[in-house]
Amino acid sequence: MKTILTLILLFAGLLPIKAQTSPAELHRQDSVAKALFVADRFDDAAEAYQKYAALLQKEKGESDSTHLNSLVMLGKCYFRSKRFSKAIETAQRVADIYGKQVSNKDKRYAWYIDNLALYQASAGKAEEALKNSQTALQIYEPLYVHDRDMATILLHVAENSHVLGDHAAAVKHELRALAIFKELYGEHSDEYIDEAPYLKKYYEANNEQQKADKWGERIEELKKEKDEGVGDLPEPMEFKTVEECRQHAQDALRCCEFYLNHRFTAKDIEAAARYIDSWSRVTDMVHIVFSKNEIKLCNDDKSFPYCISFRAGCSQYAIENGQADFTLDMFIHAMVAVLNHYLNNKDLTGEVSYLEKYVKLYKKDEEKMYDLLKKNFLGTLTTEMTERIKAGETVKVKK
Repeated sequence: MKTILTLILLFAGLLPIKAQTSPAELHRQDSVAKALFVADRFDDAAEAYQKYAALLQKEKGESDSTHLNSLVMLGKCYFRSKRFSKAIETAQRVADIYGKQVSNKDKRYAWYIDNLALYQASAGKAEEALKNSQTALQIYEPLYVHDRDMATILLHVAENSHVLGDHAAAVKHELRALAIFKELYGEHSDEYIDEAPYLKKYYEANNEQQKADKWGERIEELKKEKDEGVGDLPEPMEFKTVEECRQHAQDALRCCEFYLNHRFTAKDIEAAARYIDSWSRVTDMVHIVFSKNEIKLCNDDKSFPYCISFRAGCSQYAIENGQADFTLDMFIHAMVAVLNHYLNNKDLTGEVSYLEKYVKLYKKDEEKMYDLLKKNFLGTLTTEMTERIKAGETVKVKK
């Protein structure tokens, strides 16, 4: 019996093996589809995503996350090209696959169901859309997660309720969504101010004109304050421990984004700068390396604000990517942020020679500017290396 089994296995090895699509080919298909989508060629992108999704289903299986993501993108292509019935069909397929084969009670399923609701609402199917948005909300609420996805679901419930004439429900859910936006981004953020007029609309539809008028006045106040540079920033802190820094990472990120996106005349710019400086010096969530070039920014009153810009750019990259190591990608991200900030504030600070070199080179040849950034990159600094430095060891960064 043993001999027969061995022979069977040997002959089995001679059977033809099913051809597999290489990872490189899958990556190429994905890149082509993404490029078409970014170029707003949605019909062509839809065709590319159809091919890519078919390959992924064959290679990885129907419920694989990359296959489902490709179908989500296919649905977006249909939606952008206003082929709503195809968008709905695709979104329904995604929800069905995930709900039956993975889970119909988690955040991802709620997102898929709400995405389906968005397409249904756009096709004028408000009742179906409201039902699915409410289902998504019922899944999400017990999780006690107040994130952007939760806010988006609430907005869709509000909008569909309004379309169907339940204006009180529209007001209720819009208020909840705005409360999350305020918590996440601040009431002077674009996210909050752009959404705020819908609450006024729902108040008016619900025969609450006094509230609508008062809310309209508040929106104008927020716009004016935003133009003055009010930033909804966290309370000032002098950080002393890495634990404190970890607890306030999202606050630090908000300060970084505010600082890099405002002129130095903004009302809260100094508060943001102090927060970034304190947080980035103490935290272990980012390791910032200053070469002799970046140190120049810190040693001159005129250029010092851009020293904070560099800290902000590195910190932003680290928090968003969950990567503390100082790498070439972090350095380039930070320096591009510094240069954009410089161009937005050069009339206030005057020219900074180190930054002007990059700006002039960019105007001549963008690639050469990036080549100079790579050349000026001092080298990688990892968490392991910083621990050795703290222990008294001399460590050299390497490119």
